[in-house]
Amino acid sequence: MPIKVSTLLLVFSAGFFAYTGYLLYQQHAPIPDPAPQSQPQAASPSATLRLAFPQLDISLPVYPAKLTGTHWDYSSIGISHLSSTPWPGQPGNAVFYGHDWPNLLGRLHAVQIGDQIKVTTSAGNILTYNIDATRIVSPDHLEVIAPTPDSRLTLFTCTGFLDSQRLVVTAHLLHS
Repeated sequence: MPIKVSTLLLVFSAGFFAYTGYLLYQQHAPIPDPAPQSQPQAASPSATLRLAFPQLDISLPVYPAKLTGTHWDYSSIGISHLSSTPWPGQPGNAVFYGHDWPNLLGRLHAVQIGDQIKVTTSAGNILTYNIDATRIVSPDHLEVIAPTPDSRLTLFTCTGFLDSQRLVVTAHLLHS
């Protein structure tokens, strides 16, 4: 007995809607605090545990990530720290990135110059960074992750039509 086209379309549609529902749930689900054993391995005494944006009421766990060729590792339950860049508080450009999802960095576009970013380290220290620039760049604009002599934090997420661009926020260390 041949399978009808309408039956195939119905099964395909049901699968498509179930998958879409899962993606929507993932993008809007609350971010749980990670269990202590799932924290990033402390490669440094100042390994980052959380990034917080007090003005936006956002506080996210941080997970180490690598850039291999053109493949960026990422977390869907927090923000990623590009492990080839320095830890916050050290000289250089500490690079963080995350999805433009409502439960992650979806509200990053609302930060203002002068707002603060609070970085909590594994040692319990809180580093305060002052946002001094925001801009939108193309994905191939990799100068934003280049090393710098100052103690800088660079954060970015996707933006634009079909995530075709990147929103980049830079901040400088105020005090540690």
